[in-house]
Amino acid sequence: MMTARAAFAGSSLWFLGNPTSARMHEGAIAFTATTPGTYRYLCPVPGHAQKGMVGTFTVR
Repeated sequence: MMTARAAFAGSSLWFLGNPTSARMHEGAIAFTATTPGTYRYLCPVPGHAQKGMVGTFTVR
């Protein structure tokens, strides 16, 4: 369960939607990253972030 708030408004996706024809779930977000820094993003599927499905991006 995620307890921290998102770093940027609109940058969270808590529901992946209905399955696609390939039986995969997908979701899309768009946001403006306005504060410089390095940020982490996590896979929202339960258990995936704990297994390493995470990444980072840098705002300059």
